Amino acid sequence: MDLANILRLGWAPNIIGCIGPRSFTTDRLFRARGITLNSVQPFGFTVYIGNTQHTTHYFAHEADRFATAAFESVTTLAKSQNQARSVAWMLIQTYYSAFFAVHALLRIRGWACTRLTSANLASLNSERALFFPHAENFNAGLYWIKIDHGGRELQCKKLDSATGGTHELLWSLLQDYLADSTAMALANRDVDAQDYAALVQRFTDFVAKHGGDKWFTSTRNRINYSHEFGTWFPYNGSTCDWERVSLEIQKWRDPANQILDDTKGDELMKFARACAFLIAMCRTTIEDLAFRSKSRSPFCLSSHRLI
Repeated sequence: MDLANILRLGWAPNIIGCIGPRSFTTDRLFRARGITLNSVQPFGFTVYIGNTQHTTHYFAHEADRFATAAFESVTTLAKSQNQARSVAWMLIQTYYSAFFAVHALLRIRGWACTRLTSANLASLNSERALFFPHAENFNAGLYWIKIDHGGRELQCKKLDSATGGTHELLWSLLQDYLADSTAMALANRDVDAQDYAALVQRFTDFVAKHGGDKWFTSTRNRINYSHEFGTWFPYNGSTCDWERVSLEIQKWRDPANQILDDTKGDELMKFARACAFLIAMCRTTIEDLAFRSKSRSPFCLSSHRLI
């Protein structure tokens, strides 16, 4: 199965045409000229983008930013010379690498789970008051932004904070991303759709056995705050050692479809394996993006250099 061919089906329009170092952020996009309120829905709104190049640059730059954070997090893991059994920070770094990798994958697709501030929404709220006076004010918070009409529009949906914090909301979108990429693969005769669908199902089942998408955040919290698994000194009840965990994490450089072949190991080993799978997916499509983009693309200048 050529995973790169499948992930390429979902790239945001003209994302390989973006050149130059990163500069576009959420703040810059929502301050840009030509962004106007197009419609209002019960839980969000749609904006019109006058210059579609702004949309392309935004998603390319944001994807590269998060991919860079993912790869830097996973390539700077170091074994302590004084505490050779310490694995806590290595696992926390790996969690964040996977977290950033999912952010990058979403943005490459033309989706973003991001926070809109009151300043970002100020001009849109002014237009709302003028053209949609009966609609409620757009409040700051986390939004799911999705590209539409080739980048001419952006759908912005407010995410329900009652379902969790920033991390939980991001992980809740992972299944939507995987379902979307599977649907695109099945609709295309030129890719190994059935193999990809089976891979996604294997990953979904793998994660579901430990509580679903919230498993990633809950395991991070159990390590970071509850100090479970014996990952912190004096390592009472430790379930694994540095070498074993490190071998699982380093699988992010392997083909993603091979990482989940091994279903053995304790919970932390499986957690590391699941994170490595997501980082590997991100690596695969960043390598493809860098290969197909111009030499001055943000991917060539930044994230791909860390692989």
